[in-house]
Amino acid sequence: MGNHNMHNADHAADSLICTHAFSAERPILYVYREDDGFWTFTCGGTDHEDRRDVVPVCHDCALEEHGLTSAIGDLPPGFEASRDAVDANWKTRRSSD
Repeated sequence: MGNHNMHNADHAADSLICTHAFSAERPILYVYREDDGFWTFTCGGTDHEDRRDVVPVCHDCALEEHGLTSAIGDLPPGFEASRDAVDANWKTRRSSD
């Protein structure tokens, strides 16, 4: 994730990202924004067993580093976005949680 994985006061670790996406092993295919505004970015895989599979990250940095700012940067709280592949369109909907 470039220089943004080194969080300082300007880059608060205010979100979570799965280790697959953080290491660029897999692309981000699923994003969830909780009602309180907290973001979670994942590869969409089902092989996330526990908290060791996610790391804290600055949400603006995650959006920027993965080229997602224009596509989902304005995702409202309480919504989720998903896509089937990197070149697919994002589908957004209100979260059922």
